[in-house]
Amino acid sequence: MCYKFLEVNIPSATFAGLSYGYQRKLALVVTLLIWAGVSIFLIEFVWVFKDTRFVKHVMPMALLINLCFTILGEPFLPTSAAKLMFNITPLGVVYRHDQKVVDRARAELFRISKRVDFYTYLAYGKINPDINAKKNLLIIAHQKKGDLEIWTGSVRNLHRLADLVYQIYLVEVLLSSEEIIF
Repeated sequence: MCYKFLEVNIPSATFAGLSYGYQRKLALVVTLLIWAGVSIFLIEFVWVFKDTRFVKHVMPMALLINLCFTILGEPFLPTSAAKLMFNITPLGVVYRHDQKVVDRARAELFRISKRVDFYTYLAYGKINPDINAKKNLLIIAHQKKGDLEIWTGSVRNLHRLADLVYQIYLVEVLLSSEEIIF
């Protein structure tokens, strides 16, 4: 018997490598501390030089140049600086890593969902009743309608699809191990 789900890259399909909640919270706290430190530094910098020519002549010129670039369609300098800073802070690093994990999982799940019809695996519900759960029947219905990719636009629904794939995978592992025994 051909077990298609044994060919699935289960670590990818089940979001292996996704950061934990406490890691995201820690990254957020560290990022906020970095932003606060940079803000304090900039405020102190302007405060120290408030009576010099720098603030009186250079700052208005810099703002005028920035305004001209913005009118011409270039990004606003503080926005560009904020995006750059976000990319190098811990929260940005964790976000990009998690996005890669989710994209890899989405690709693997859609690869398998295009090759199989989940409806044919409802018989596995006798071995693993979770396959016949209402949430999984909803996935099968969306696959039949052809809007599974749209429906899995939210990460919650993508997790549901990953759970269905994993439950079917578990049944196929069990069935393949029983074939070897006999």
